[in-house]
Amino acid sequence: MNMERADPVNWSSLKYMGISPRHYLHNLATPRADSEALLLGRLTHALILEPDQVASRYVTQPRFNAAMLDETALAKGYAGGKQAKAAWIASIPDGAEIVDSDLMTRAVGMRDAILADPVAAPHVTTGHKEHRIDWTDKETGIQCRGRVDCLNGSLSDLKSTRALVTCERDAARFGYLGQISWYADGLEAAGIKTHNQPCLIFVENVPPHDVQVLTFEPEDLAVGRRVYRAALDRLAACRASGVWPGVSGGVSRRIKLPEWAAPIEDEITLDGVKI
Repeated sequence: MNMERADPVNWSSLKYMGISPRHYLHNLATPRADSEALLLGRLTHALILEPDQVASRYVTQPRFNAAMLDETALAKGYAGGKQAKAAWIASIPDGAEIVDSDLMTRAVGMRDAILADPVAAPHVTTGHKEHRIDWTDKETGIQCRGRVDCLNGSLSDLKSTRALVTCERDAARFGYLGQISWYADGLEAAGIKTHNQPCLIFVENVPPHDVQVLTFEPEDLAVGRRVYRAALDRLAACRASGVWPGVSGGVSRRIKLPEWAAPIEDEITLDGVKI
C-alpha cells in the first residue's frame, strides 16, 4: 500500500530510498526515535546558528538525586532530591527540551571550537542560517525541499563525528555526499548563486572537539549527484507504478560470502586443528 505523504521531498527522507522503497515509506510513517546523539546535534546547531533561541528551546537540568529526600541530597552536594526535581520539571516551559549538564558542556565545547577555528568560523558567523529552499526537479517533476545550515557565498553544513579521521568515511556512510549535492543543485534550481566551494564542517563530539572543513570540487559533487539522482529516479518510478519493494525486490539471490568465511583448502581448521 502506498502510504507516502504529498509533502515536498527532503534529503533526510529520500536517503532511505538508497536502502529500499519499503524503508522510505516506513521512515515517512514512523517518527524517528530520539537519542542523545540527535539531541546533541540539535543543541549544537542551535548554539551556533540560532543562539537567540537556545534559552527558550533548551533547559539545563541541575544535578538532582531523585533517590534522596531534598535535605539529604542537598547535604551531599546535589541541587536537591525527589521533591526538588519534581518541582523543577513542573516549571519547565512547554516545548522546551531537557538537557543534562554534561551534554550542554559538550555542545558548548563544540560551538566554541568551531567559532575559534579560523577556517570554519567565517562560514557560520555571517550570511543566512537555516535557510529553506524549495524547487521542482526538472527530470521527475517531484517537489523538493532543503534546509541549508549556512549560506554566505558558499553552502556549508555542520556535522559531528567521534573522530576526524573518520569524517570522509562518514560522508559516504551517512549520505552526506548525496546531501551536499542535493543542496547545491537545489540552490541552483531555486535561482540562488554561490561562488565558493560547498563544504562540510566537522567537529568532534568529544574533547578536544577538533574541527575539519572538507570542500567539494565539481567532480565530488558529481558523485553525490549520482547518489541522490538514483534515489529520486527510483522514487519517481515507485510513484508511477504504485510498487514499493524491499531490499530483495521480491527475488532470491545467491549468497555472497565474505573472503574470511572461505579460507583456502589447506588452512581449514576445526577447533584449532587442521583437517
